[in-house]
Amino acid sequence: MNEIDHAIANAILDDSCDGTFDLEVELGNNVLANVCGSIETDSCQEDDYYNGTGAWVTTYASVRICSLELCAYNEDGGEIPCELEAHESEIEDYCKRQLLN
Repeated sequence: MNEIDHAIANAILDDSCDGTFDLEVELGNNVLANVCGSIETDSCQEDDYYNGTGAWVTTYASVRICSLELCAYNEDGGEIPCELEAHESEIEDYCKRQLLN
């Protein structure tokens, strides 16, 4: 994953919970990412009599990105062609792993 992928994934994890998300992520001074999608999780409480801690443990996580758009802007705020690239499947996989840890 590149720096852009990490920034987008961290924004998804920080600003989202179960349900849908529609985020604007600032990536440096002139680049903005618009990302929409959904997160679904399932968990259970670890309540075994002898070994249980009472903590909630995530047992299932799904992260789906429906749309991801990178936009670049010049000093005057005008949109310019963006040559940067983000990898949706890598972002989804990273978020899922983080939710299950």
